[in-house]
Amino acid sequence: MGLGPSRTLVLVFIALCPPPIWAGQPVRENLQVFVGDITDSHCAKISLRADFANQQTGMRRDKKACTAKCVERGSKIVLYDSAKHTVYMLDDPEKVLPFAGQKVRITGTVRRNEITVATIENVN
Repeated sequence: MGLGPSRTLVLVFIALCPPPIWAGQPVRENLQVFVGDITDSHCAKISLRADFANQQTGMRRDKKACTAKCVERGSKIVLYDSAKHTVYMLDDPEKVLPFAGQKVRITGTVRRNEITVATIENVN
């Protein structure tokens, strides 16, 4: 059994038409913006506790050095959003490590509290 003339015409038309402009481009749906501090998982937990939130002792005075030292000791690098009292894991620690101790704006997607970082920039 053949396709018939109308189905053959449709298949020829589809084969000759160029693909849509968006075909083959990466999907950038559900991008969100996150603002917070790049820190480590240990210090982020302390920041979540109200009784320690305002303490700045020892290494914590130099946030970049503190974060680097804690990551060196095994803590994970994270984004701490103080406005939402939320800690986000980050998919690519090497990408965000240069921003340790800084307030940043991250554009990316979140899944199960882990951000896939598309872009990161310092917020002054």
